[in-house]
Amino acid sequence: GQLANKVSFVVEGALEFSESVESFAARDVLPGQWLSEAALWVKWYHTGTAVAKEFSLLCVLSGLGLQQVLPEHVEVLEHCCTYAERFVQYLHSVGVGMSDLIEDHQMLEELARFAFKGDLEAQEDVKRQGTLHSGRVGNPFRRAFSLLSRKSRKQPVVQSGSSLWQPGAP
Repeated sequence: GQLANKVSFVVEGALEFSESVESFAARDVLPGQWLSEAALWVKWYHTGTAVAKEFSLLCVLSGLGLQQVLPEHVEVLEHCCTYAERFVQYLHSVGVGMSDLIEDHQMLEELARFAFKGDLEAQEDVKRQGTLHSGRVGNPFRRAFSLLSRKSRKQPVVQSGSSLWQPGAP
């Protein structure tokens, strides 16, 4: 497969993901799902091909962009490192069955809960006090997207097609 350097989140629409040309078991990738998360944490090669089944909107997070932003935000860096370590352990446990599409959402949620447990405890404390919190966890990438978004106002980090895209630019 081709070297992967970003994770792609489906925001709208649907993709069809096939592990190989010979594979007859194509799987749908729907809003809320993503492909190639491993590219954020390890040197990763795509295990298949994704094709849009309909008009689709993807949000792409570059591994390089994440690496550039995280050191500036130590409050989330440790959590991301813990998540990455656990994610790599998961990949080793799967072995040859590794895929761009991870369908074990419960396992990913458990990894995120473990890595971000301090944030989850703080969030529960705020809920117990009756104050609505903006939610700092739920998906391990929510805070990273927020950080990247702020950083991208200064410097483009998302690539769309062949040109760099700057949020707020036409």
